[in-house]
Amino acid sequence: MKPSEKIIYKGKTYYIDSNADKSNTKLFLYLDPELKLVAKSGSGTLMVKRADINDKLKETMKKSELKQIIREEIKGIISESKFKVGDIVKPSVGPHKGWKHRIIHDFGNGKYNIQPIGLKPSQIKYRLGAAGAKEQDLELSESTIKEGYSKDEIENAMARYKGNVGLTSRYPTKFVVIIDGIQSFWRVDKADCQKGIEKLKKYLPGAKFEIKPK
Repeated sequence: MKPSEKIIYKGKTYYIDSNADKSNTKLFLYLDPELKLVAKSGSGTLMVKRADINDKLKETMKKSELKQIIREEIKGIISESKFKVGDIVKPSVGPHKGWKHRIIHDFGNGKYNIQPIGLKPSQIKYRLGAAGAKEQDLELSESTIKEGYSKDEIENAMARYKGNVGLTSRYPTKFVVIIDGIQSFWRVDKADCQKGIEKLKKYLPGAKFEIKPK
């Protein structure tokens, strides 16, 4: 099969012979990539000037098609995020500047949600317990936590969840939920327990949950 190249000419898709003799100033237009069906018009066989191919492509390409190509190119660049969910970073701005944070969400556009590590809920100065951050304002920490979330991180997530749950068993408990090896005590039915875990996963992405009856 001959090597072919797809072009758009007068709003329609055609193919040209990629290995055509460079001395040919005009190229045949084909309807198929196998270059078996020559395109024709009322005046005969369709041909295009080699020098005009790029210009024809630009002229006849619809704005929507051009926008889609640009959009895909930008998407490809943006998708190459510098950080990933779970990474430990330090922000260079904000009330907790220089403090270790964990990335809990990647928006895929160079922006992230980050959550402080090792602080009690009452110590966190972010209104919702976490904050948005731009890629250029973050640097990867020297140490990364691989063994799971700390007790303080889990406690902070539970405080944001505001459910009948805690790390102590001072009240009647129905279920014990183990989160990354740390026990939490839940005063709700199993169905609500499952719903609560799904909510906590937003604050503790990647954490391991195990439910056990009390």
